[in-house]
Amino acid sequence: MNPATQKTIRRLIYFSAIAEAGSIRGAARELGLSAPVLSAALTELEAELGLSLAARSTRKFQLTSAGQNVLEHAQRMLSEVDAAMSLATTERHLHGHLGITLPIELTASWLPQRLARFQKEYPDIKVSVDASDEVQELRDSSIDIAIRARYTPFSDSDGKQEYLRLTCVAAQIPEYCDDGRKIQLDSAALISPGGNEWTGVTDPVTGTHKTLHATSLVRVSNRLSSLALASHGIGYTLVTESAARDFLDAGLLQRLFPDWDFGSITLRYVFRDDRPSAEARAFVQLLDSFAES
Repeated sequence: MNPATQKTIRRLIYFSAIAEAGSIRGAARELGLSAPVLSAALTELEAELGLSLAARSTRKFQLTSAGQNVLEHAQRMLSEVDAAMSLATTERHLHGHLGITLPIELTASWLPQRLARFQKEYPDIKVSVDASDEVQELRDSSIDIAIRARYTPFSDSDGKQEYLRLTCVAAQIPEYCDDGRKIQLDSAALISPGGNEWTGVTDPVTGTHKTLHATSLVRVSNRLSSLALASHGIGYTLVTESAARDFLDAGLLQRLFPDWDFGSITLRYVFRDDRPSAEARAFVQLLDSFAES
């Protein structure tokens, strides 16, 4: 398939997503892309076909008759693609390429076990991993899946997303006093990952707010850096339990306030486009099996 045909198919995918969502912004939220990217793709498709596919305004998005006809053909095509991809995934004879991007902390602590199982099940798939905390532009890239993480104030799962529980750790437990509302840590630095100052947490059941205090604040680029500093006795930090497990098992770190629920990191999978490859589907299926186990 030549590059021009690939671009046309991708534009048809975006057009179908816009039509199904009823707006460019709605489709952008579903696909994890920016609205300008989808708007440009729609304009490019109209120019390529020489047709006006939709009447657009700030309040309404409506298909033209030509747009409705193109949508019907596009949906039939994409339905066949879905069927082919499902068959390919089921048959497990996959030998293509899979590009993944995810934060540095997840690359070091969360990905290895999952990737090892995936490579065992699909040894002929070539996987490339881009470990980065920077925002990535997926369109026209070699990345098939972006795994993104965001803070959630409590640990809970809806069956569709994976939650990594946060824990508070330090090399040595500082002296502290608990007056029932807050913890005062003397002569200790709070190591804050990603520039976020973790100052406290609200119990989702009781609504009680508990606050962490420190004599100083050290900001680092990510939670992996904060974990390394804490293991050397610089201060204390909040990290995912999966990242801290080896340090805890080796006795290099201790868990502070084990009864506190500091919330969790929510993982979200964003495909490059609305019709992911068989390799990308197979990888997400494996991730879902880990989340359920």
